[in-house]
Amino acid sequence: MVLPPGKLYFTQFEKELILVLAKQHLDVTGNKETNGVTSAEKAEAFCEISKRINDTDGVNPRTEKQIRQCYHNRRKVKTKIYSSLARTKKNWRRRSVKTNGVINF
Repeated sequence: MVLPPGKLYFTQFEKELILVLAKQHLDVTGNKETNGVTSAEKAEAFCEISKRINDTDGVNPRTEKQIRQCYHNRRKVKTKIYSSLARTKKNWRRRSVKTNGVINF
């Protein structure tokens, strides 16, 4: 498959690297406040993350905006997976309690 010009997808290594580096700044990147102070702190954190990612060998150069968007997309996917698992576990317990531990399929 030929990619359109200017379209570079994140590799799995790049995605994992973003998560590892963002974890070091979790107190800032995980903050849900949206005032001017926290926005400036987040911009500074993602600026540092993008510098460290772009200094890594074998990584395509990325902007802060691209890295921030990739980070938010990864967090959404993780949240979706974990909430789905929690819902499944809750339903499993509910069925188990209703049938006194015997689950018929």
